[in-house]
Amino acid sequence: MQDSFESVIDIFAAVIAKYPDSIAVSLDEKYYSYQALDLLSTRIAMQLGACGIGMESRVGVLGFRKPETLVTILGILKAGAAYVVIDPLSPPQRRCFIIHDARLACVVMEHECTETLSQLADSVPVYFYHHLIEEHSSATAPSQVVRVQPRSAAYVIYTSGTTGTPKGLVVEHAQLSGLFKSTAEIFDFGPNDRWTLFHSLAFDFSVWEMWGALLNGGQLVMVSADTARSSEATRALLAAEQITVFNATPSVFYGLTQADSQAVLNGAPCLESLRLVVFGGEALFPQRLAAWREQCAAANLRMVNMYGITETTVHVTWFDLPFERLQEMDRSTIGKPLKNSRTWILDDRLQPCPVGTVGELYVSGAGLSRGYLNQSGLTAARFIANPLGTAGDRLYRSGDLASIDASGVLQYHGRADEQIKLRGYRIEPGEIEAALVGHDSLASACVIVYRTEAAPFDGQLIAFVTRTDADHTGTIIPTPQNYRTWCEARLPDYMVPSAFVLLEGLPLTENGKVDRRALHSRLESEA
Repeated sequence: MQDSFESVIDIFAAVIAKYPDSIAVSLDEKYYSYQALDLLSTRIAMQLGACGIGMESRVGVLGFRKPETLVTILGILKAGAAYVVIDPLSPPQRRCFIIHDARLACVVMEHECTETLSQLADSVPVYFYHHLIEEHSSATAPSQVVRVQPRSAAYVIYTSGTTGTPKGLVVEHAQLSGLFKSTAEIFDFGPNDRWTLFHSLAFDFSVWEMWGALLNGGQLVMVSADTARSSEATRALLAAEQITVFNATPSVFYGLTQADSQAVLNGAPCLESLRLVVFGGEALFPQRLAAWREQCAAANLRMVNMYGITETTVHVTWFDLPFERLQEMDRSTIGKPLKNSRTWILDDRLQPCPVGTVGELYVSGAGLSRGYLNQSGLTAARFIANPLGTAGDRLYRSGDLASIDASGVLQYHGRADEQIKLRGYRIEPGEIEAALVGHDSLASACVIVYRTEAAPFDGQLIAFVTRTDADHTGTIIPTPQNYRTWCEARLPDYMVPSAFVLLEGLPLTENGKVDRRALHSRLESEA
């Protein structure tokens, strides 16, 4: 990538010129070259422009993980507008909220999503993808329809709010292109890489996947939602498509390691093509990867743990996982900031915390997004003036807890709002979970506090655990008492769970993170 380019459309145009006939995106047996992607997205852009769509317009995209959806996104950006993904698999109430809250100029959708039409009636113009393509089938316009400015909005992603109401986050072209400039030397992505688009387009991990491939001339292999839900199907796809770069939340990857271990045990070769795994989205327990890395992973595999927030354009920090130390790592290490970011560990008075002291993680730098859509008060509360920086410098208050060691490496300690106050003690669930997955028989763990209406100020620590696929033939199967004894040897007594619930698998959200609300609901339904 060239440093002179600041909008992703500028960078993408240069990639098209360099690799016109290379495969840009695929799904099953459907392939699109960079040149084809360029032509089709230009048609979309010209039609949108004719409808009055331009700079700072917001256009909804209602579609599944398909090449057509990607073409639509590129067309919206070429028209100078920002795309707003509306996941067709999300609840109707959420879809309706986004459509109205974002004040969309129009919605582009696929025919498969026509059931949503009734929710759009009279509220916003609707265009079907194939109609836009066919109505300008002879388009020969250049790759860029309008000159997109670096400070133009590129996309709006809605995240879950603490109040239960989603909030839209506006990210500009300069912040998005800056992300890939700041990671170029770290990863050396190129035209020989084959990426998966594994996550929902409404989750910002997909932004990294999509543009990581397209801005470097690589191939983006789209993964259906059904395949993404199955560890076995995902493993088969990685092998068949010879994927080189895979991005996943730790919860998803733990399941994949079990599927891969079983496949190798059954005689399948290792995933030799896989050169890089990037983790993000939640805390990583490196211990959980040690056995798989030793027995199944290709020799050249690199694993990187990244920390980031939607508000700071996907990624903020990175850490190369040292294979020889995986077994001894009992904390989620998130490393050091990217070139476009700076991190701060501050106390309640916004003063720097000493080395090794846990505080709240704040982020400053060029990666900070514009802020929340239609919520100036919330933007002012979360994006604050930096008392330790230069004039005009902003800090984003992450709500995450972290500490920094003497070498400047950050350790992640969980969400501040997930800290448990129990019988006067402040407890981090992540510390208990890390201790549990250190047990050879446990694959994953999630600890919550359960309170009842009868005793709202008291509670019990409940540990939900899943077992590994390790062969325990000839050994005694561990019991809850074994796990309690294990915890008692490693944790203070007030951090030892009162009960252990064995599950086949932890429930996950659509974004691949552990669904703590579902675990709470399970306890309430059984009460």
